[in-house]
Amino acid sequence: MKIAPIIFVFTIVFTIVFAAHCSVVIPPITFTGSKTATEKQIIGEESELEEDVWMISSAKTTSEVDIEEGETADERRQVEQENRYMYRAFSIMDAFSEELSELKRDRVVGENKDGLLTNLLDVSQVELSQEIQEKYKKDSEDRDQKRAYRMLEETVKQINIARNYIIEGYILHQKGLDPSYQPDRSVLKNSYKEKYHNAALKGEYIQLDNKQWITK
Repeated sequence: MKIAPIIFVFTIVFTIVFAAHCSVVIPPITFTGSKTATEKQIIGEESELEEDVWMISSAKTTSEVDIEEGETADERRQVEQENRYMYRAFSIMDAFSEELSELKRDRVVGENKDGLLTNLLDVSQVELSQEIQEKYKKDSEDRDQKRAYRMLEETVKQINIARNYIIEGYILHQKGLDPSYQPDRSVLKNSYKEKYHNAALKGEYIQLDNKQWITK
């Protein structure tokens, strides 16, 4: 397993999760070095980070979290479940980061109105180049085309699973802070949708609330 990339993505996504709906004053953040296309998809450009993200200096997996004094069994189970959701999300994003970068370069996936990825081969209003249609041709007998299409389907599926895990982990975290917290999933999804749309690169497809697909 690629430990360093996982830790990097782990910290990045933790930042997004705990920044959402946060009312504290966010200190400015400066990143050095260049970001890959996939990293930009996850965390956005630096200007967006400075406005929207409070950097978490570290995050712990379930096995590393100590039982706090006075913590009940139910509270412990909730923390463990939250960590499981988040770690699964980070692991999936790391495992499929290269595939996601390739699919976005090929403009064969888009950011839909629900904060999830969409396979654009299934969207009639999006015109893909003949070259891309051939590369990801469905039901082809060619081995490379079969492999490319399977990669497309599996990457979209897994990234969407990871994005849903992020929301579930965020909800559990908020409930841990305030047991009376009642999540509005539509509001949460819209919040994350805006982040993914803002992080999309120029030329990528995004879906408006009226279901229309446009290039950014």
